[in-house]
Amino acid sequence: MKKSFYLLVTVVITMGFFACGAKHTEENKNFVGTYQGELPCADCEGINTILTLKSDSTFTLDELYNKGSRGAIFHYHSYGKIVFGEKGKISLTDNDDKTRYYELGDSTITMLDTEGKRIEGETAPFYTLKKIEGELPAKLITYYQGDLPCADCNGIRTTLTLLYNDQFALSEMYSKGDKGDYYTYYSSGKIVRGEGGKFSLTDRDGQMRYYEFGDSTITVLNAEGKRAEGETASLYELKKMSQAPCRKIN
Repeated sequence: MKKSFYLLVTVVITMGFFACGAKHTEENKNFVGTYQGELPCADCEGINTILTLKSDSTFTLDELYNKGSRGAIFHYHSYGKIVFGEKGKISLTDNDDKTRYYELGDSTITMLDTEGKRIEGETAPFYTLKKIEGELPAKLITYYQGDLPCADCNGIRTTLTLLYNDQFALSEMYSKGDKGDYYTYYSSGKIVRGEGGKFSLTDRDGQMRYYEFGDSTITVLNAEGKRAEGETASLYELKKMSQAPCRKIN
């Protein structure tokens, strides 16, 4: 009789665990997706953040730090495991063993402090990322790079970063002088798409540039939105990169 009783209790408890686990898994499925927003930054103008939570309890995190008055962009990519806690809280441990804490909401995710608590103060409302609805491109961030001609320098190493939400970051490294001195300029802003693969970039200073998409390339156009002519015409192409360029946060 006792054996039967203990067996019954064991079965009930086990079934309870499975039921809770199933419910927990089902709830987590609602949070699978990509979240995006611009988070506050102590030593930069903002962090454009793209966080993807996957059904296998892994994540990817892309952070573009906007540093300096010219909009310098530094990209940091990480990935790792998700650990689900109570009341919608989760922790993300990345490939460098760095752990961050978040709280899941209704189509949102809020970044918490290092103790897993809500951030307080004037900037508190800005630590929330919103879930992106609809179909997303295969790559949320794409990179193009090439060495462009220069009238008064040896060349311009150009890296153009395009984000899924029609934002861009542009890095131009001018090589000047026989000693290999170089100067780097940064800009960022909005992409405006036109017809026939053409598009324009407008930076924060209102400067506009024109480009044209090709097969895994982008061609730099002149101020009138036309292709360059002459011997150097073929040199105004940027090639699509298979991975992010090597850049670290300063």
